[in-house]
Amino acid sequence: MSFIGHVKVCRIIFDSKAKYFSGVVRPNIDKYESMDEVRLRDIAYQYLCHLEECKKWLECVLQITLPPSTELEENLRNGVVLAKLGHLIAPEVVSIDKIYDSEQSRYERFGLQFRHTDNINKWIASLTAVKLPKTFFPETTDVYDKKNMPRVIYCIHALSTHLFRLGKTPAMSDMYGKVLFTDDEINLMKQELMKVGVQMPLFQKIGGLLSNEIPVDKVALHAAIIAINEALDRESPEAVLTALKLPAARLYSIEDNNIIRYWRAMSSAKQAKIEAAHNKSLSDSYTADAYDELLTQAEIQGFINTQNVAVAWIAVMKAVEEKDEAALFSALRAEPLSLKAVQENCVSNYMEELRQQVENNSIQELPPDVLRSRQVLQNVITAGNKIALQEAISLSGMWRINKALRVGSHADTLRELQDPELAMRNVIPEAARLYHEEMKNDRNDLRRDLTMKEIQGCVKLLSKIAKVTFAVDENNTTEMWTALKDLGDIFSLDEYFIDEYWNKLYETRQKKLMEKASCPILTFFDIDDCVNKVHEKIDMQNQLVAALQKLNRAVRKTNQHEVYGALNLLSSEIGIPAEEKNSRLYLRILQAVSEEESRETPELWLSDAALAMKTAASESKEAEFACASLIKIHLAMKDRDEKGLISALLSAPFRQNLKIFAEYSNEYMTFFINCYKQKVAKKYTGTCVVYVTSKNHKAYINLTSNSFDWNPPESLENSPYLSPKEIGKLVEMLNNELSAPSDYESEKSISPDLFQAHLTQSIVQIQRWWRAVLGKRILQERIAAKRCKPVELDLTFYERHEREIVLIQSAWRGHQTRKMFLQLVHNPNPSLSIVRRFVSVLAPNDREFHKENEIQLLKAKIAKAVRHNQTLSHQLEDMDVKIGLLVQNRISLHDVQAHRSQMNDLAGGPRATLTEQTSAGSSSNTLCGKGLKSLTKEGRHLLEGYQNLFYLLQTRPHYLSKLLFCLPHSKSMHFLQDVIFSLFNFGSSKRDEYLLLKLLKTALEEEIRCKFKEPIDILKVYPQVLKIAVNFSRQHSGQNALREILGCLVQRVVSDKNTVFETNPIEIYNNWINKMEMTTGTASEMPRNVTAAEALSHEEVQSRLQKGISCLQEMVGLFLERICSSREQLPYSLLHTARTLHNTLAERFPGFPEKDLLKVIGNVVYYHFINAAIVAPDAYDVVTLPADKTLTSDQRSNLASIAKILQYAASKKGFGDESSHLKVLNPFIIQCHEKFKRFLTSCCQVEDLEEHFGVHAYSEATMIVKPTILISLQELWDTHQLVLQYEDDIAPKHSDPLHTILEGLGPLIAVRKLLGGTSTASLLPKGDINLTLSNSKLEILTAQFSMDKGDTNQSQLFIIAKELLVALLPFLSGANLSEALDAEELPGQNEQFLDQQRSATSQQNSSNNSQ
Repeated sequence: MSFIGHVKVCRIIFDSKAKYFSGVVRPNIDKYESMDEVRLRDIAYQYLCHLEECKKWLECVLQITLPPSTELEENLRNGVVLAKLGHLIAPEVVSIDKIYDSEQSRYERFGLQFRHTDNINKWIASLTAVKLPKTFFPETTDVYDKKNMPRVIYCIHALSTHLFRLGKTPAMSDMYGKVLFTDDEINLMKQELMKVGVQMPLFQKIGGLLSNEIPVDKVALHAAIIAINEALDRESPEAVLTALKLPAARLYSIEDNNIIRYWRAMSSAKQAKIEAAHNKSLSDSYTADAYDELLTQAEIQGFINTQNVAVAWIAVMKAVEEKDEAALFSALRAEPLSLKAVQENCVSNYMEELRQQVENNSIQELPPDVLRSRQVLQNVITAGNKIALQEAISLSGMWRINKALRVGSHADTLRELQDPELAMRNVIPEAARLYHEEMKNDRNDLRRDLTMKEIQGCVKLLSKIAKVTFAVDENNTTEMWTALKDLGDIFSLDEYFIDEYWNKLYETRQKKLMEKASCPILTFFDIDDCVNKVHEKIDMQNQLVAALQKLNRAVRKTNQHEVYGALNLLSSEIGIPAEEKNSRLYLRILQAVSEEESRETPELWLSDAALAMKTAASESKEAEFACASLIKIHLAMKDRDEKGLISALLSAPFRQNLKIFAEYSNEYMTFFINCYKQKVAKKYTGTCVVYVTSKNHKAYINLTSNSFDWNPPESLENSPYLSPKEIGKLVEMLNNELSAPSDYESEKSISPDLFQAHLTQSIVQIQRWWRAVLGKRILQERIAAKRCKPVELDLTFYERHEREIVLIQSAWRGHQTRKMFLQLVHNPNPSLSIVRRFVSVLAPNDREFHKENEIQLLKAKIAKAVRHNQTLSHQLEDMDVKIGLLVQNRISLHDVQAHRSQMNDLAGGPRATLTEQTSAGSSSNTLCGKGLKSLTKEGRHLLEGYQNLFYLLQTRPHYLSKLLFCLPHSKSMHFLQDVIFSLFNFGSSKRDEYLLLKLLKTALEEEIRCKFKEPIDILKVYPQVLKIAVNFSRQHSGQNALREILGCLVQRVVSDKNTVFETNPIEIYNNWINKMEMTTGTASEMPRNVTAAEALSHEEVQSRLQKGISCLQEMVGLFLERICSSREQLPYSLLHTARTLHNTLAERFPGFPEKDLLKVIGNVVYYHFINAAIVAPDAYDVVTLPADKTLTSDQRSNLASIAKILQYAASKKGFGDESSHLKVLNPFIIQCHEKFKRFLTSCCQVEDLEEHFGVHAYSEATMIVKPTILISLQELWDTHQLVLQYEDDIAPKHSDPLHTILEGLGPLIAVRKLLGGTSTASLLPKGDINLTLSNSKLEILTAQFSMDKGDTNQSQLFIIAKELLVALLPFLSGANLSEALDAEELPGQNEQFLDQQRSATSQQNSSNNSQ
């Protein structure tokens, strides 16, 4: 190219690249900018380009992602990246396991450690190993202390060129004029370089310096290199080959067949180098070099090696495609690849491994960079060799295991299975017999040796089977169930039947132990048999249940056929066959059973079905016998067989108490025949007679067909046959006629049996009456004997079951007590006995007092611990800040040590507390050497005043709510965060939480009324009261709620490392290009700097964007569903705050739409309470991370994307033109907003404070122990001072009791006076005081005010009424309390009450005297 052509190229490059130099290269110098300034900015830009080149090269060779080039220097200081580079180029020198803090977790948490210098030294050692000239080596301090970072970058550039010459890594790209930096970045780098004050190395001379290190004639070498470059300019491959083979060039591995590839690669590289040199020449700071436009010897050798590796790679791929193992072996042994441990006997493994990677697209036909090519192929060789070695080991182990199975014992088998080379990690020594016996059986069944795959499968399965036995032996059903589930889907298991499985397995295990089997461990077939038996039993039970359900339905529908069907299913279990002819009888019996009054439920059970079938069988047998007897009777009548008639009558089941006299056989025969003839004469045509069984069931006997049926015939006509009832009447009439006595004696003399038969009923009644008389007499005698003398019982049975008896008694008493308590609470007029049952709860006693006192002390300890932990937290935050300042050399080490001493003193434990007890007038702790005993009279008066003041501030929230808005913002936040929480004991009890929420409610209402003109202002200015309310909700009970609500979903997002919710088209585009470049090993020709619209013009970007949006929608839907279903899990304080905010805004701005109010509520509930926990789950303990792990940038980005969409949904905000590619999410956001509205509406629907905490007008009056607060002396002083300062603002009325209490305290004096000090003390003593609150002065003021108005104090009346009622209840009588109080006084009732009062008074006096 001519000189004019060069000038034109320079002009074009200058015009196109000038905007990227950010003022470094300009056609005209700004008049306000000196030449030196331009030069320094140009040097800074060039160095930034070198940093970018270094970053891209390191990312390529190490396959990692590094921070931006402006942060690369800082990232290299710990030496981790450099040590990894050293491991890559010299693994024998730098072991990956020896790199300190390889994950940089310590560096991220604690910053640089001195041990990081080990990493730097390892990297420098690797430079020596690869024979990089020492002239390029940096010092350790150049890296660690950033004394000369340009030299470090210079060394990395030289190393890349050196490695490229050796054919180990790709070349480093020239980024000058191709990367954009802002003015701020260039100015910052310029200042850093000026601050370090080192000379910038000449990066363009690296190639020449490396060439000079070759021990040859440098003039000849230079001439040979120029000859090669001139041959490239002539565009003649033959001339290039001739020049490359010049001995003076010192080039090696030149293959004639590859000359075309050499020529193309070097020509392209030289052209790029010429353009880069021309580009750099436009800068004033440019210094020309002979090799600026020439390829150096190192670069030429690098291109030769690179192309040789590419040709070898193509040969390998061709051999794989043609499945030619010989060609593959030859290609892998090619010198350019320099592969190790290539073995001919493993070529088939290499072929298979490469074929799989080609099919999976893990490798491509086009060769990657040199480093990746060798790494991929070396990994294939290592894997193939490992497979071959493992196959040899497996073959040897298989032979030895089969030998042990054939001729050895279980110990031999176990020893072979435990061979470390076989790597069978799941072998259980205790299951040796099981392994041996089962695998031996399998080998015998197969009639061949087991393969290693079969052995491994057997061991894996048998180990799982053995775990079942061990779990059964340990009586651990949980482990047994886990072991069964580990067997997979072999058994169809049901978790509901765990106990049944264990019982059956335990039974089988004990049976094998008793039988002393050769393998007592449960085998697969034993387990399968147990499981099948359990399932058979369960199936049988299910069938029984289904049959019983069918039976109950049939009985309810009165369907005898279905009853028979159901009983037929139950017959096998009952043991009695069901007969279809008895269907009607089954139905009658079952209906009678279900209708029994003694049954709790009409449902029929198996015992009822068994009883019905048993009864029906007996009744059927009786009916059959009756049918046979009737047939015999009628046959005897037909044949006039008198003996046969008597025999049939005597054996008939319906004979019962009838007396049959053989001597009257002729009369019976004549009587029966006459009766039969009379019925025949009346032309009776029926064939059936009715027989009533002993159970009172009617059977219809058909004497024509000699059968019976329980169903009535269609037409029950009169029959000529004699029925059992008629036969009985005839026999009885005949007996009466033939033997009719005249008196008692004659009856007795004629027939004693007949006499007894006539009087049977009367005799039975007399006997029943007499037994009852005797029973009552015996019972009365026993009761009288027990009253006189206690009966000694055998208590052995009760002693054995003492625990069960106690549990039964406790459960019964608890049931009765709960039942009476529910009547007391819910019944408007409970009985007097129930009221008297709970009178002990109302009566004060010492036990309750001491219990409440202990609770108060525990609350004080909790408040003290909370305060102490908060102080420690603040100190730790300050320590983090000071350490950061120390690292930046902005403070001295002495300041950090002083702060550490303060922390050590604080960590020793909470400071002493002044505990005061008004009842005893003593203290258990002291402060400053003095306790409450040292208080003067004036000090006690002040203490009493503070007790009343803080009680008034605590129980009447309007004082503090007004005070908050009288204070400046800085003071009010301090007052809210410190004093307010101390005043309410951090909400540690229901009373404290109730009063705190009441204050926050009042303050929020006051703030909204005073400060906001529109509801939307709350979204712009976050109210301080609202902030405190949300923080209290999160700290009080919201932490666990957030973890329970969000924990599983956040953990799911964090654990999924493959999903990234990327919705920025530019980022997607850049990631796509980076991936292509990493895959191909060549720079992409696609432009880097594109707009979102240009990025979206690519189908790949659109596809990835759509995938990211779909995944994001799915995950947002899961989060929203979880949040909307968690209303009951949110803390009540948050819900009450939402309700207060909604109601106050609706009242303050009546015309404001409901949907906009809900947006404000969503801002509080979601954005300020839930959103932060999604974005930073580790900070809010939503997920637990290891101490050395933090969330990655991708994980935080995913969570932030989810939180952003949820925030848009809560506020109904969509994407506009600035994010047009995300407009597709707007319909989804609207759908989510509707769900949010329902959720937020439910959040505002919560019960009142009084209802939630069970507070009423007399709650304070019924307290056993007065409330206490833990407050520091400084907070006491500050509160008193602020209340005095704003007294008229917070209590404008003159009659307000606050004025009286403050007047009693007098002027503001030092709180030290409480400890007996003087009012002139300037400093307050440090310490906390446990202050018991009192309303004594308030009661006096209220009583005086009530007397002035003629009213009475309701609280005092309540207490007096309660005490009187407790005293009177034991002596009242009546159905209920109202009736008892209205009843007139009974005689002696007043005397009993007075006696009880005198007795109680005397006991109290004696107790006091004893104390």
